[in-house]
Amino acid sequence: MANLANPGQGQKPPCPFPLTRLTPDGPCVRPGFVTPFGGPASGLFPSSSRGSPASGPAPASCVPVTVFADCFQRCTGVISDASPGPICGWTFSEPFGPATGSISFVPGSMIFNTTDPADLPGDTKSLPVSLMTINGISGQFLFTEYPTPPNANTAYEIFINTFGSTQGFGVALFGDGSVVIQSGDNTLASNFLGTWTPDNGSHAVFFAVDESGVPTLFIDQVPIPLTFAGTTPFPITSFLNANSVTFFSQSGSATPASSPVTGAFVTQGTPDPAAVFCCPP
Repeated sequence: MANLANPGQGQKPPCPFPLTRLTPDGPCVRPGFVTPFGGPASGLFPSSSRGSPASGPAPASCVPVTVFADCFQRCTGVISDASPGPICGWTFSEPFGPATGSISFVPGSMIFNTTDPADLPGDTKSLPVSLMTINGISGQFLFTEYPTPPNANTAYEIFINTFGSTQGFGVALFGDGSVVIQSGDNTLASNFLGTWTPDNGSHAVFFAVDESGVPTLFIDQVPIPLTFAGTTPFPITSFLNANSVTFFSQSGSATPASSPVTGAFVTQGTPDPAAVFCCPP
C-alpha cells in the first residue's frame, strides 16, 4: 500500500503542473498521455538504443520525403515565450499555458534550452502539404540527449497533426527509459508503450504507422517492441495546430542544459528504418 504520509515510499511525488502519470510509478507526461479506457500492459521489453550517431557526413544518396523535411541549415536566432518567432517557420508552442525555456537555432541545429526542471520549451511548424491521414506515414527525427543525468521528467517528444486536426501521431521518449506513442483519431487515440536506454548520446528515431493505424518504432536501427495500452480521448495532438509538426523537450534538471535536434522528416510509405532522408535543398 502506498505511504501517503511519505510519497517517496511506495508512491512517486505529484507531477509538476500540467504533467500527469500514466501509472503511479510511471513518468510525468504531458496532459493527454492517459489511458482511462485501458491501463498500461505489462511485459515491456528492454532495448538498447546505443547505435548510429544522429548526424554526420551527407551520404552519396538519400531518400526524398513527400510530406516534411527540415535540417535547419539556414536558421539562426532564439524563440521563447517572450519572443515566439517564427524563425524558419518555427513558432514557440504553448498549448497548455505559458512555457519556460527557449529554443535557439544555429545552422544545422534546433536546440532546446532549459535552466529549471519545469522548463518545457516547444515549437511548431506547418506542413507544406495537406496531410489527410497519419495511416501509411513514416518519419524520423535526429537528436542528442541533454548532458545532464536523465530522470523521469526528461523528455524528447515529436507530434504530427493532420489537416483539420482529425488525426494525430506522437512519440515521447522519457529519461526513465519509458516510451509512449499515441496514434489515431484526435477524439480517441490509441496508446502504445515501450522502453529504450538513455545514454546521453545521439540518436536516430524512426517511426511508421501502417494502414490500420498500428505504429512501429526503431531507435538507432534497433526495433522497439510496443504494447497496446488502451485509448485516450482528446490526446495531446488535439490541442496542437492542425497540419503541423510540433516538438517538446525537457531536461528535468536544475542545471542549464541543451538538447539539439538536427533533422525532422515525415513521408508517405515505409522506407527502410536505416534510410537516410534528404534535407531540403
